[in-house]
Order: sequence, then C-alpha cells, then structure tokens
Amino acid sequence: MLVVAGRVVLETTLPPSRSERTSMENESRKANTAADRAEITEVMRRIVAGDPAAVVTFMDRFGHRVRFVVRRILEDMGRLDVRDDIDELHGLVTDACLVVTDRAAGWSPDGALPWTWAYLAIRAKVGQVVGHRVVELEESLMDDHDTGPPVTVLDEPASDGFIRLACRDPYVRLLIDSLRTVSSTRDYEVVLDYVVQKSNGDPSPSQTVATMYDVSSANVRQIFSRTRRRLLAAIDEDPDGLGPLLEIWWLAA
Repeated sequence: MLVVAGRVVLETTLPPSRSERTSMENESRKANTAADRAEITEVMRRIVAGDPAAVVTFMDRFGHRVRFVVRRILEDMGRLDVRDDIDELHGLVTDACLVVTDRAAGWSPDGALPWTWAYLAIRAKVGQVVGHRVVELEESLMDDHDTGPPVTVLDEPASDGFIRLACRDPYVRLLIDSLRTVSSTRDYEVVLDYVVQKSNGDPSPSQTVATMYDVSSANVRQIFSRTRRRLLAAIDEDPDGLGPLLEIWWLAA
C-alpha cells in the first residue's frame, strides 16, 4: 500500500487465501448461533464483574477470532512483515484482547460482537504498537525511471482511514455512503473523528474534535446527535439495505 500525504495511491496488500476466507466465514456463522452468543455474553459479564479468570477465558475461547481482526488490520496497514511473524502477531492479538476486555463494561449483548464493536480501538492499538509503513512495490509495478525519495506516511483524519477501509470492506463502504447521504462532508468527518476518539477511551472526545475543527464541543455533540438521528431514520426507511449498520455500537446504543 503506497500512501502519499495520508492518501492511498496504490494498494498492494494481498487478499486472504481461500482457506482463510473459509475459516472466517465459518467463524462468522458460528458466532451467529444463540449458544455461542450466550457464551460470549457470559464471559463478558464475568469480566465486568471483576473475575480475572474471565479475561484468560476470553483469550482462550475467542482469541482466534480477534486474530482474524488483527491480521486484517495489519494487511490494511501494509505490515505484512508483522502479520507473518508468529510471535509479533501473538503479542498483538493479546493486546487486542485486552483492548476488548478493558472496555467490557461498555459492550452490549444486543449489539455487535465484542471484537467488531471494539474494532476502532483495536486498530488504534495496533497502529500504536507497529505503526504504518510504506511497503515496497513489486518489481512488475515499478516504472523504469527514478521514483524519487521515500514517501512519508503522514497522520490522517479518521475519515481518510475509513475511506481507505471502504475500498476493501463493503460494510465500511456502506457506512461511509450512508453518512454522505444524510450529512455534509464536514459533519460526517466530525462524526467519524468523534467516534474514533470515544472508542480510543478519550475522556473528552467532543473537546478533542472541537479543537480539530475549530468549533465548540457543544457543536460537536449536536453534529453527532443530528447525524445519528438522520442515519437511524434512513435505516428505518431501508431496513433490508442498511440494517447491518445497526451492529455499530454508536447506532445500536
């Protein structure tokens, strides 16, 4: 993945193998069963109640599912070297599990699965640990002329990160397209930055985002509430097409 000024100009990440896709599909089907959902809910309840053994249980029972999320994030970041390093990957999966369990009190059994609900926070943790990098282009994709100095990956607003994800993930693309339909560009960027800050544990997300956009914190909260109401109304009008968005924690709440 080649990134220039926070924008992807060339995607070189390899897609999951057939066996990986099959495993992910099987896990997705398994997670939708009532018994499996009940087990997840019970483990999360124990974590919230302060049972230290429940954290270990979560890692043991659901760590392989979190692993799929971490691998996908690493691929999107262009860190295939870390993805393919068993020890590094194991450490990141452990970190990601702790991201979920540390936020267990905010999870709802009626919402998305814990690792889906905490996706943004997991992504932030992975980025903090390994960072982003520009991967080398395959020789077949290189021009004969000099490409100049190495490209620097710059920090980017949340909206840019979501747009990059939308290029590969239909679920994220559905969210972005829906937000664009019900709000202005500025408003949906504010919303995305707000939910990212909140997912990352920012105690004052509205104040942080207000500084980014030179508006008041009250204005940020108003934009979020207004956009959320409009998006929920759009989902009500098209439940078949937009219904999957209700698994997003800030819409399901």
